[in-house]
Amino acid sequence: MAADDPANVHGTDIDPDNIKWCKHNLAEGSFDHVGLYPPTELESQSFDPIIANSVLSHLNLDAIHSWLEEVARLLKPNS
Repeated sequence: MAADDPANVHGTDIDPDNIKWCKHNLAEGSFDHVGLYPPTELESQSFDPIIANSVLSHLNLDAIHSWLEEVARLLKPNS
């Protein structure tokens, strides 16, 4: 993506109230509710980059490993 290309923002959360808030208050982007464990319905190799803020520290070790595998599936090659 070039510096002058617009960003496509996609957010996910396990809390449906957070997703509802985002859909109502943020004009740009798309937002989906996901379960505690992946997989998601998102297309493989469709994101560059993925940012998770204060997420993994709230999960048990099994969930952390599952989400890291899901993130690897979702990232575009060489991301």
